[in-house]
Amino acid sequence: MWGMLLATMSLLLMGIGFRQSLVAPATSAPPAFLAGLLSGVIAIPMQMPMWFRVAHLTGAGLLLAVYFLSYRRAWHVRPDLADDPHVEFSVAGIGDNPNHLTLSADGGMAYVTALKGGTLTAVDLAAREVRGQVKLGKQAADVLALPDGRVLVSVMGGRGRLVVVDVQEGTVTPVEGVGMSRGMALSRDGSHVYVTSMSHDRVHLLAVDTLTVTATVPVGKRPNAVQVSRDGRLLYISVFASDAVKVIDVSTSETIATIAVGDRPRALSLNPDGDLLYVACMDGLFAVIDTNTLRAHRIKPQTWPGDIAAGQDVCYISDASHGTITVFEPGLTSAVTAVKLGPRAPFPLAVAPDGRVYAACQHDSTLVCVRTSAR
Repeated sequence: MWGMLLATMSLLLMGIGFRQSLVAPATSAPPAFLAGLLSGVIAIPMQMPMWFRVAHLTGAGLLLAVYFLSYRRAWHVRPDLADDPHVEFSVAGIGDNPNHLTLSADGGMAYVTALKGGTLTAVDLAAREVRGQVKLGKQAADVLALPDGRVLVSVMGGRGRLVVVDVQEGTVTPVEGVGMSRGMALSRDGSHVYVTSMSHDRVHLLAVDTLTVTATVPVGKRPNAVQVSRDGRLLYISVFASDAVKVIDVSTSETIATIAVGDRPRALSLNPDGDLLYVACMDGLFAVIDTNTLRAHRIKPQTWPGDIAAGQDVCYISDASHGTITVFEPGLTSAVTAVKLGPRAPFPLAVAPDGRVYAACQHDSTLVCVRTSAR
C-alpha cells in the first residue's frame, strides 16, 4: 500500500514540476520535479502489484523523456539573431543565465550579471562588443553603475554580499555593513547610493566616494527594489513580505505611504517624467502608481511580468517563458505591440537615454538591442 501511495505521489510531483518548467523555465529542474523523481526511486523496491509497478515506471519514464526533450529545446537552441527583424544588433557571451541589466548614465555601456554563471559583463554598446567580464561567484544579481565607472553588484550566494567591481582592472572589493543587499539606486546628485538589505530589513545610505554606510532606514521585512523620485525627495521601495511599495521621505526617513500593489512585488521602474512608477509582482500582477496621488492601479496582463523598464510614453514588460517583450501604454489598458524573440527568453531590460531598448536573453546569453514600433 505504501509503495503504491509513494509511487502515485511521485508521478503527481513530477507532473507539477513539469508544468512549472513550462510556465517559467529555469536553468535547473523545479524542486517538485526533483522531489517526485526521488520519491519514485524510493518506491521502486517497495511492495506493489506488478501491473502498478509497470504503470509507475512507464509514466515516470515518459515524464522524464518529455521533460528533458523540452529542456534541451528550451536551453540549447541558438537562433540566428542576424535574421531576426526585431533585433537591431546583438552581443554574445554575456554570461550563463543573465539576470540583471543596467546602463551607464550616458547609455554607452551595459552591465549584465549572470545568475548561474556568477559573472559581471561590461558591454560597449557603440562598439557592440564585450569589454570585460569578472567572475563574482554564483547568483550575481542586482547591478548599479557608479558615476566613476565602478560597478556595484549584489551577490545572493551564501549569506549574500555587496561588492564593488572595477571591470577594467578586474578587481572585486567587498562593501561592509549592508548584509544581504538587493536593489540599488543613486541619489539625484550622484553622491550617495541607496541599497536595500533583505537580511537587515532596511535601506542603507552609502557615500559613493567611500562606500561606507552613513545612515539606515527601517522599511519592513525583505525590501527588494528601490527607486528615487525625480526631485530626489522620495524613495520608492518594493517590500517583498508586505505586498506593498513603501514611500520614504528622504529628509525625515519617515514612511509617508504604504501602497498595496500585489503579491511579492519585485521590479520597479520610474518613467522619465517621474509621475508613473511601474511595479512587477510575483503573482503575475502588474501595477502602475501615480506618484502625484500615490494611488496604484493593478492590472492582470496577458503576460507574466518578468522585468519592466519605463520609456518616455510606454512601459516594456519581458516574459521569458513566452519569449516576448510587451509594450504597454501608460494607462496599461492595452498593449501597443508584443515583440516576439522566441526561445531566447528575454528577461532583464533597460531603456537607454536615446530610447533604445536592450534585453539580456537567458537561453543564448546574448544582449540584444530590440526594435519596437513604440520608440
